[in-house]
Amino acid sequence: MNASRKVLLVEDDRETREIIAELLMLLGHQCRAAGTAASALEALADYAPQVVLLDLGLPDMSGHDLARRVRARCGQPTLIAAVTGRVRPSDIRRSFESGIDLHLAKPIGCHALRRVLSANLDVAVPA
Repeated sequence: MNASRKVLLVEDDRETREIIAELLMLLGHQCRAAGTAASALEALADYAPQVVLLDLGLPDMSGHDLARRVRARCGQPTLIAAVTGRVRPSDIRRSFESGIDLHLAKPIGCHALRRVLSANLDVAVPA
């Protein structure tokens, strides 16, 4: 098993959030879950995630704007992965322009989660 990661999951759909959070914990990772951008920013006050899984369609702020704020607070070693239904080339380009490292299509499966969480966080992750 890979090293345990501290993950911040930002997903506004309660059921999806609960399923992904449970899967993360079953895979041996720590998880703090937030349903809004505001609660995600609040969590960063006392939680330093190594990985942020971020839905782009949040009710209170663009996921891209949240990614920029997370990047400003957490710095480069934090891996930010968009988990979204928005998968057009322009959506992917916009994600990378906003500081997101990976752009993953929903629904995200166990294999994709393992791949993201096994990434070497000391180097840039290939798209």
